[in-house]
Amino acid sequence: MTNRRRILTSVLAGLLPAILLASLIETGARLLLTLRPDPLFERAVQDLSGLLSGSGTSFRFISDPRLAYRLKPDFLLQSPDGGITTHNEAGFRTTPFDENLFRDTTFRLLCIGGSTTYGVAVTANETTYPAQLEALLARVPLRPPFKHVRALNLGVGGYTTQEMKETLRDWIGKLKPHAVLIHCGVNDVAPRLFSEISCDYSHFRKPLKLPRITAWQRPLLWSRAATYSAYRLGWIQPLTLQTLTQKQLPRPAAAAAALGKNGPECFRQNVIDMVKMAQDAQAKVLLITEAYLLHPDFEPKDPDAKALEALYQKGLDQHSEALRELTAELNCGLADLARDFPLARWLFVDPIHLNKNGNTVKARLIAHALFPDHIPKGT
Repeated sequence: MTNRRRILTSVLAGLLPAILLASLIETGARLLLTLRPDPLFERAVQDLSGLLSGSGTSFRFISDPRLAYRLKPDFLLQSPDGGITTHNEAGFRTTPFDENLFRDTTFRLLCIGGSTTYGVAVTANETTYPAQLEALLARVPLRPPFKHVRALNLGVGGYTTQEMKETLRDWIGKLKPHAVLIHCGVNDVAPRLFSEISCDYSHFRKPLKLPRITAWQRPLLWSRAATYSAYRLGWIQPLTLQTLTQKQLPRPAAAAAALGKNGPECFRQNVIDMVKMAQDAQAKVLLITEAYLLHPDFEPKDPDAKALEALYQKGLDQHSEALRELTAELNCGLADLARDFPLARWLFVDPIHLNKNGNTVKARLIAHALFPDHIPKGT
């Protein structure tokens, strides 16, 4: 046996125990995750794999220096159920801003909001509430010179009234709406859970920054043991809007104390600014509260998550009441979904987001608030 062969044999003999140990650990990790699956871990792995391939739901957003993030223009995603999500050239989940939009005969509605306007729980654009609202209003006789309605979906998942306000400021002069629909409430609760609050929400918001997968990290994704260890250590996590664009929330006790101290004043002021902006542009304004369903299917199992969920409910109730008060103060309309929406499990996919049928009901309630003489209130 040559010296080279002896050295190689010695090295392999030394590595063999390590290889066997790594194999046992990998087999044990795979068995553990089969017997006790962790959905959040699987989501984290899926998102990281999406970064490597250039796909994944996180890529419907891009960074924005002023808004922290916005929707990616000209985005297209086909879901397994056949639904197609598209964003137009401006980065909104709505039809193109074409020349037909700006004709004198077109009645333009701007739908401002967060994920409940964007329609995060439905896969097809035509099943969002703005699209269904547009279809409903197509049957309404409009006063001259209007012959057509366009309901433009300017909702962006995760947006608070601060980002909604800036979005409206950017687009109201360009789109020249005849009506502005402001659907808000739940996303403004989280900024109130911090002990120190700023009304521009800079204490809460951080700019979108997708993590980069380095060359040495890529092989780790081949090992379930390595990725699960990194997940347990907090080095990887699902790429949600919360983790990517929001600072970490305080613990429930501190969050509860902060919510008790921080009232809805910032929320109110942002809504006031939007209403006045729209009214100055001669647009009719409709404020829309958010429906919330308490149901065992949606109840968090983790005690901390359960405590935070209760804070969201409390804060949302306060914001809904603020919108009711502002309706009278600012002389604008109200679609009070928090009171009028039927709390039926089959309309919801989680406590706040609606499925296709839920959006149908929402669209009808909003259409009634806009044109009560032509659209019955029945759901």
